[in-house]
Amino acid sequence: MTSEENFRESIPLRRDSDVAKARVLISQWAQRQGFSAVEKTRAMTAVSEIARNCVTHGGGGSLHISVLYRGDKPGFRIQIVDQGRGIEDVELAMTRGYSTGSGLGLGLGGAKALCNRFSIESNAGKGTTVVMDYWR
Repeated sequence: MTSEENFRESIPLRRDSDVAKARVLISQWAQRQGFSAVEKTRAMTAVSEIARNCVTHGGGGSLHISVLYRGDKPGFRIQIVDQGRGIEDVELAMTRGYSTGSGLGLGLGGAKALCNRFSIESNAGKGTTVVMDYWR
């Protein structure tokens, strides 16, 4: 069972430079939670993919991070939200190699593989919310 504490931090994701800020923020959180260098890199890589999608395809949005516990294991929850055009077929979008742009189609599935828990909710015309949980 997981529990989420109230401590939370948020940043806007409007331009490419915000993706870099998101990476730094996740690095700081992972370090504070005692994550290894490999665990920290996994979280930063996943956040880069989802934050870039938010800026490029979602028209910008925001990143929220909060403290998370799974039993006595510390971690954090990352939520990236946009109000863009949304994803019509999430299952198809999660398919390796599928892309609506010029990318390789590895971002969503790759991000999912790099976290402990991944969820995505999207409604066409109303935006997308991606939640990624990490714990040690």
